[in-house]
Amino acid sequence: MTGLRQLYGKQDNETGSDNFGVDYVIHYSVPAKERAEAEAGFVQLIEALTNVGLATEVRSGDSGSLLVFVKIASADLLAQQVYRGRLQDWLQGIRTSGPNPDLNKALQDEPVTEAERLRLVYQLIIRPENDSGAGINQTSSKWKYVSDIFPLHDQQFNRSWIQKWSKKWFLDEADLEDIRNKFGESIAFYFAFLRSYFVFLAFPSAMGFAAWMLLGQFSSVYALGCGLWSVIFLEYWKKKEVDLAVQWGVRGVSAIQLPRPEFEWDYEAEDVVTGEPVKVYSYKKRFQTQLLQIPFAIACIVVLGGLVVIANSLEIFITQVYDGPGKQYLVFVPTMILVVFTPTFSAVLMKAASVLTHRENYDTVDAHKAALVQKQFVLNFMTSYMALLFTGFVYIPFGDILLPFLDFWRHAAQTLTFSEKTLPTQQFRINPERISSQMFYCTVTAQVVNFATEVIVPYAKQKAFAKAKELQSRQPEFQDEPEEASFLKRVRDECALETYDVTDDYREMVMQFGYLSLFSVAWPMAACCFLINNWVELRSDGLKIAVSCKRPIPWRSDSIGPWLDALGFLSWLGSITSAAIVFLCSGAKNGNRGTASQITAWGCLLSVLLAEHFYLLMQQVVRMLMNKVESIGVQRERRERYLMKKRLLAENLGQAATSKAAVPGIQTGEKMTREALEDEAREASVRGRGGSGEMFWQRQRGMEETILIGRKLIEVQKGFKCEGYEMRLKWGTGIASRGRFAGASQPVEAAIPPRVKGRHRDLLREERRREAAAREASASGFDARDAARAAMSSDSESSPSHLSDLRRPGPEFTVQEPKPAQDGLAKQDVAQPPVSRSKPKVTPPWILEQGDDEVRLFSEFVDHGINTMFSTSVNDEDNILAEHLPRISQESDALCAICITIQASLCGRPEAQHLTFKYFDMALSSFRSELGNSVKQLKDGTFAAGLMLSTLGLNRGCGWTMHLHGIYNVSLTRGLQEPLNSQPPFRKHLIEVLGYLDLPGFAVGRLNPSIGVWRRHCREPGYLCRPPQVDSVEFVSGLPRSLLDLLSAIDGMEITEEDLWNWPGSPGSLTQCHLWEAYRLAGIISLRHPQLYTPIQISDLSPSSPSEGDDSSQASFGSRRAVPTSTDVIVTRIISHVDAITRAYVASDGHRDSLLFNAIDYPLFVAGIEADVMNARPELKDAIKNCFAVRAEAFKYPSRGTALLDIMGEWWTCSRNGRSLNDMATSRGLELGLL
Repeated sequence: MTGLRQLYGKQDNETGSDNFGVDYVIHYSVPAKERAEAEAGFVQLIEALTNVGLATEVRSGDSGSLLVFVKIASADLLAQQVYRGRLQDWLQGIRTSGPNPDLNKALQDEPVTEAERLRLVYQLIIRPENDSGAGINQTSSKWKYVSDIFPLHDQQFNRSWIQKWSKKWFLDEADLEDIRNKFGESIAFYFAFLRSYFVFLAFPSAMGFAAWMLLGQFSSVYALGCGLWSVIFLEYWKKKEVDLAVQWGVRGVSAIQLPRPEFEWDYEAEDVVTGEPVKVYSYKKRFQTQLLQIPFAIACIVVLGGLVVIANSLEIFITQVYDGPGKQYLVFVPTMILVVFTPTFSAVLMKAASVLTHRENYDTVDAHKAALVQKQFVLNFMTSYMALLFTGFVYIPFGDILLPFLDFWRHAAQTLTFSEKTLPTQQFRINPERISSQMFYCTVTAQVVNFATEVIVPYAKQKAFAKAKELQSRQPEFQDEPEEASFLKRVRDECALETYDVTDDYREMVMQFGYLSLFSVAWPMAACCFLINNWVELRSDGLKIAVSCKRPIPWRSDSIGPWLDALGFLSWLGSITSAAIVFLCSGAKNGNRGTASQITAWGCLLSVLLAEHFYLLMQQVVRMLMNKVESIGVQRERRERYLMKKRLLAENLGQAATSKAAVPGIQTGEKMTREALEDEAREASVRGRGGSGEMFWQRQRGMEETILIGRKLIEVQKGFKCEGYEMRLKWGTGIASRGRFAGASQPVEAAIPPRVKGRHRDLLREERRREAAAREASASGFDARDAARAAMSSDSESSPSHLSDLRRPGPEFTVQEPKPAQDGLAKQDVAQPPVSRSKPKVTPPWILEQGDDEVRLFSEFVDHGINTMFSTSVNDEDNILAEHLPRISQESDALCAICITIQASLCGRPEAQHLTFKYFDMALSSFRSELGNSVKQLKDGTFAAGLMLSTLGLNRGCGWTMHLHGIYNVSLTRGLQEPLNSQPPFRKHLIEVLGYLDLPGFAVGRLNPSIGVWRRHCREPGYLCRPPQVDSVEFVSGLPRSLLDLLSAIDGMEITEEDLWNWPGSPGSLTQCHLWEAYRLAGIISLRHPQLYTPIQISDLSPSSPSEGDDSSQASFGSRRAVPTSTDVIVTRIISHVDAITRAYVASDGHRDSLLFNAIDYPLFVAGIEADVMNARPELKDAIKNCFAVRAEAFKYPSRGTALLDIMGEWWTCSRNGRSLNDMATSRGLELGLL
């Protein structure tokens, strides 16, 4: 053990201070009569430890025992355990983000503390065998010879810790952080509580000193002030412990409860959430056992309360009534009674509490410990406060009434002495100072005694036992190695130390708080004594841990546990007892009270009620004020979620909607092109004219028309005729918009003929004919656009003349064919033909449970919204997700939730868009829950839900890469290591999509690094020399797999520019070739200027890197010449290819390659960030802006393109100021994908 002289005298390099890398010591007993059985158990112990990856060494212990030294075998195993623990924390919601799969990077960003390492190793030792642990449980008969498992003290830390604390007046956050890193959060929470309690004691100390000097005992002012102080402290600590839990990363850690090995279950049932079997113990049985707490509490009151009453009444009789011989000796009799019988009765009752708690049969260690603490609190309450309650509520107010009952002791004394003489007595007088002397004992004498019993006595006892053992011990059978001798001696000394239990220290502080709340009104100086005591207590408790006890297991905790409820109870009870003591005892000093006739029950009751209501009122006021001040920890916890909500709301209800309805837009009026007039007319021809309200707002378009009509109305009031108001206005031929070009400031005065009667009926008929034609075309395999065009052409003669004019091509523009209207879909990702399917719809049960709105949204998503997902092809057979959606939506509630989230964000119904955030939260929580419950296999539905969740975040610019990490982390142990070709087709497709979303360099402002999924799992050996004829196109990206193989290797230093330059290509259409060339050239630019990714060493990657026998890295496509082309030329070629794709899209008529336009972001952005080229050639800037403008028209989320242009604009002007592209994105709160 560490001695006081060692703590202050020796240096850090002293022999024996090093722990030799030992994590834990297992003290193994070998009884002389059971050596064979103990030997067999020892073999099992070593085998169990070795099987879980723990290294062991054994040395001789004291008399009939062994010392088994344990440490984790390798740094890799420790890293795996750290990763597993942090992943479990993320799945349980303790951490806001999952751990980085790159363990080296994760451990570098968040190093493993000593407390975390010791906790993980201890869990490896005690965890059941079916949970990858050694299953060593000291309470099990199998391990009955395992006496103890404990870590060794760090002498160097203990020395510096105690020396530093002995020179400081106050503890700071750094001191608490040191305790947390060494002893865990559970011990750190105790010292944080004690520090806060010590600081808050300054207020009642000052108030008590003033009351003692000016007001004296039993002051109502002090009672109210003390009650208010207890409320403020309690509410402050509730917020403080939440703040500390968030700061230390343990918020909600109490939800991860350790199973109790002694739990006896009745039967197994299926968990309603996870579907896994759980062990169940009947609640009725436990409740019946808990009812025994009532007779247990009565027994505590009768036994301990009766003992206190007997001792106190005897003391009063001897000190204030008896006046005979031997009085100076008899006064010690009551003390002897309490000293002898109180520990005896308390031990019996404590044993009964333990048995009762064991019979209640709790399934977790925390629940068992909390129940035991509650019973211990009842015992401590009786032993600590019963004497003061007797004095305050019986002796002082009712002393004269008590006198006749004291004759019992006189008769008893005469009976015991066989004397018939009357004992000499004196006149009985109430002593108001009795309660003050009792409080002085509790606050001063008892605290000094407690310090001696906690620190000095154990230290002296250990020294004495060590000396006696040294004198009695014979020559050991095994001599220690010289270099190990001092270390082993210290370990044997630590084996003899007591086990530290932070519950004892909590109990001491809570009881002290009770003295202050309940009885300090009788002696206001109590707070001053406690303030001095706790300054010493802070240091003595640290000394006790370092000197008198074994090093505690570094458990985690997020609060002070059940003791917070005990504090609340004592605070409330203090308001009642203080008021009652003031009323009953305040007149005793002047002799005004002491008989029953002078004390009215209603007066006492009124005092108690007023004090309690004052307490409850102050509690609500303080709680309200505290809630207005949000703690730093809670702010930190809410920040990430708030940013995600803010981005989502900005996309759906905030910035996008505001920009469309802002005042400047109203001032400038509608800017409508000739094409917009066409679309409006076609829409009217399809859905018919609106009601009178809609027509009312269509008569005047924009500010200019309103001003024109208003002026003419003013002229009418002067006596002029206003023809503009009496006839429909008609725009002249060739005018493209209202107010946009010259000559459009006023309409042509020629009137359009009146509307044809029955127009609404004709439009409805036309709509039905077009729908029938579209269905026939779908059934026969023709494109839906052709069907719509045929339907319109067949009705051209019956259409109104102005619609015919609009369809007739003019000399200044080309008419674009109308796109089919889709119910509930305002604007898709990129305009696409609807997917025609004849499969029946299957609505998942989860959707049916939600409501009609959710059923409709899901149906619309299946019909239309799914077209916005993962599409660079218009062919139905390429949409694998649509084919498998009916099946996988039955597997995953998260998938259903994300489907309706996407559809709600797409549709034009305001009521659905308002619910987008609610659906998103449902999807996110369901996805995390399903990840955490994926024990055996990650289902396709959950996998797809994660990818769609990432896509939704990608489209909005909010965090999305964290979901990729979550999917990968869980699927890594759920079959992802199997070869890709052995996976089912749909699972293979999902893995490829995950790899595509994770490609390096395809995100700006990336919050989580690229995992390298494509490199690890999708790339085939020999990818540098794959023949073109065996290549295939991955339809989500629209790129050949051979090109994706090259792009996935950009950040791994595996390829060079010539590898991309010599890529032989793959057979494809004209538009595909343009896209692939743009990507190939963009890859070369990325290698020259890696602004979008951080190059990594390929040796740091996982085992899916090319094998040693694979010489593909040395292969080449022909000559490996240097790339001769300059960056300027390559950038120009990229933009020309993208421009060709854009023009092909604009001119497309449902062509099968038209949706390749979806994939232009990456090459366009890579080319655009070459600031020198852009600044030298402004025409390239204009070309990029043009492409993004077309993209914004077609894209559902135009703000992403706007953000990319905004970042590029800043980069063009500020690229040399040292700020990176990622910094520009993160400063805007964006994580933008280039997918």
